[in-house]
This record gives sequence, C-alpha cells and structure tokens, in this order.
Amino acid sequence: MYESSSVPPNAGDLWTNISGNLPTDFGFPIAVHAHEPETIYVVPIKSDSEHFVHEGKLRVFRSRTGGMEWEPLTNGLPQRDCYVNVLRDAMATDTLDECGIYFGTTGGQVYVSPEQRRPLESHRSRLATCAFGRGPNPAMTKHSIRVVMPYHLQTLAQVGSEVLVEFDGPATPDSILDAIESQYPMLRGTIRDQVTKKR
Repeated sequence: MYESSSVPPNAGDLWTNISGNLPTDFGFPIAVHAHEPETIYVVPIKSDSEHFVHEGKLRVFRSRTGGMEWEPLTNGLPQRDCYVNVLRDAMATDTLDECGIYFGTTGGQVYVSPEQRRPLESHRSRLATCAFGRGPNPAMTKHSIRVVMPYHLQTLAQVGSEVLVEFDGPATPDSILDAIESQYPMLRGTIRDQVTKKR
C-alpha cells in the first residue's frame, strides 16, 4: 500500500510505503478524516487473488500518523468467519465535527460509526425497515436455510457437512447460490460459472 507525496513538483513520481503494521498490504478503499489529514482508514483484505478480509475478521484499521502506524477498530464488527470485501466506492467519511465512518460490504451489510469514538454498528435491518419512512418490505425478509455441502466444497470452505446460509427475499436456487458465494467467497467459480451464472 503506497501513497504519492503531495509535494510539488513530484506529480506522483515518488511513492511512500504506508503499509506499516497492517496485516496485509492489499485493500481497495482508503478514507481520510475530514479534519485531520494524517488520520486515515483502510479495510485490508487477504490478497489480490483472495478478496476477503484477513483471518475472517472484519476490521477497519486507523492510522493517525499518515500510515506509519495502524490500529484495528473492531467494536461492533464480526471477528470470526467473516469473508466479505469492501470495494473501492464502498467506504467514506463525512464532514461533521465528529467525523463518521461508513462502509458497505459485498455481503450486503452497511456499517456506520456516527462519530469516531463510537463503535461501528451494522445498520442492515434499520436501512431495510426505515427507508423512505415505510414499514418492512416483505421481499427483503431475512431467511436462513441449512445446506448440505459436498465433501470437496467442505474442504475448500473449511466447514462441516452442513452450513447455515442467510439470504434476503424469496428462496430460489439463484438466491441460495448467491448467499453461499457471499458467505464463502472461496467457493466462487466452483459451484457455477461466474459469467453465465449457470451451474
């Protein structure tokens, strides 16, 4: 992970490694505090080829030194069996006095820290039930289903013979496969073709 020096006339010719003590040096978004330019946030993922968070722990890392030293922020975030990613346009900060952090995952969760001292919290259910002031949308009802995994998929996903998969909306073969691939990203491409979505 590198940043370009902003000192003219550099124009991006010089780059500084800011990986510091991060668990990996790969991740998509970097967000900057609205009032403290040396305070930055990142969600590292395992690697360029494995697009999910390191060790199955969803952590936002914060640096107050422009990337030289990092600390993990974990309050309110799942710290085991979490295999999601945070993409380039899915993380932001606001410009309020108490700068908040916001990000969404490939699993469909949205996490919000209204101010930097408070824990990040999942607002998936609140967004589903309060959008536009309406009641809950039946099509967005959360379901779970127990799936029996073939042995070779158990090995890839490092799970037992049965897993509990959660998904929104009606239960269809596609929605269940979407949920399995979201919950176990290492299985993408093993159950169905990623372009045609055919099994």
